[in-house]
Amino acid sequence: MKQFVQILIFLLATTLLGFGGYKKIVVDLTKQEAYAYEDGKLVYSGWISSGRKKFKTPTGRFRVLQKEKEHISNEWPKKVVMKNGKKVEEVGGAKMPYMLRLTWSGIALHEGYTPNYPASHGCIRVAKGFAKKLYNWATVGTRVIVKGKAPRWVARVDKRFRNYYASKMSKKVKYLSARKKLINRYAKYSFKRLNRILRKNYRFKKYILASKKYSYKKKVQKLKEIKWIVKIIKQAKQVKYHAKHSKANKVALHHSYGKLGFHKKQIKRRYKKSVIGGLSLKRYSYYSFASLL
Repeated sequence: MKQFVQILIFLLATTLLGFGGYKKIVVDLTKQEAYAYEDGKLVYSGWISSGRKKFKTPTGRFRVLQKEKEHISNEWPKKVVMKNGKKVEEVGGAKMPYMLRLTWSGIALHEGYTPNYPASHGCIRVAKGFAKKLYNWATVGTRVIVKGKAPRWVARVDKRFRNYYASKMSKKVKYLSARKKLINRYAKYSFKRLNRILRKNYRFKKYILASKKYSYKKKVQKLKEIKWIVKIIKQAKQVKYHAKHSKANKVALHHSYGKLGFHKKQIKRRYKKSVIGGLSLKRYSYYSFASLL
């Protein structure tokens, strides 16, 4: 009897693997982002735009019921048009490319405009590059979990630096967040250029606080964006500073090893005790590096 139960469990497990039981899409309404997981690992991630206040996107657990590359909506948009002097309501016609149906009542994942606020009629709009990848990756029956509560708006500074999807093929490469990518990008600039960007942001901050053009909400949003960029530039400056000094130390120490005639291991041991000409070995290495220049 036990063997029979074990065989049944094994067969169920194999069928689940065959039908893509380990593929999962998680839609976070609070962050307005979607994540695709395969065998517990993140494969793709990108922006979404859920249903607005009157047309809220339902939360819960769903399955992909249907896939269609070029789908046209039967419900939206709803327009009132004049025909023969009479008002006639026209329904349908909205394009829904790369559609993954979740319910038969009209909720689906599809490509569309994704601003930093909920803007759809209940569907989950997916960003352009991300939608195509998600459509090709997902199968009919893939699990979809929709969770969270949609906010009024989400802080998104610059769309160019968003990592829409992680590389599926390269397993050794670590997934870099948008923040780290921005820091690495700014770390390539010179200190003068970084200081200029900081000054511009500080001036813009003063201008926003003093001006009467912007409403209170816009002021708060723009001040948050400035604060975020300033933090990233400061971190980039730190990364640049540490990288520069670590290189200088390595060159200086390498030069001092040859000049003093010590082995690397001997220098580490003698560093604590010995002093040469009133200077420690670490300081001496800096002076030797300066003499090269």
